[in-house]
Amino acid sequence: MNDLANKIAREIMIVWRQLMSSDFSVNVKSNTTLEFSRLDTQAKIEKNDWVFDLFYNDYLQYIEEGRKPKARKVPIRPLIDWMKRNLISDDVRVAYAIRESIYQLGIPARPLLEPFGEMLDKRFEEKIYDEIFNTIITNLDKYFNQ
Repeated sequence: MNDLANKIAREIMIVWRQLMSSDFSVNVKSNTTLEFSRLDTQAKIEKNDWVFDLFYNDYLQYIEEGRKPKARKVPIRPLIDWMKRNLISDDVRVAYAIRESIYQLGIPARPLLEPFGEMLDKRFEEKIYDEIFNTIITNLDKYFNQ
């Protein structure tokens, strides 16, 4: 059963990485995906018995929900840190310009969790569900025929 749990965990991460490089994650302004972003590379899965927890970067919320125009301005320090990580600029004026643009135009939402669930369901339908069913039946058979 542990092999099956490990396989399930691997499949979850495969689907997550596929989503990060798919059209669902495309930023319409830069035409880039989230592949190799911290949301992709820092994602990890932990399993405890048959409970699987997928941990991902906290900014998924902002990607998922977007940001409405004229909403509270984004904090400048995290924006500067993001610019440095992405080698955009170290000019603070650029950070303030980006912040103002976000404030004026907002950021469109890129819902990822719903397509992730759909992709995961499809992948499990193709690769895992039969194995889970067979494992359950085998274990029930062993239990009742001891």
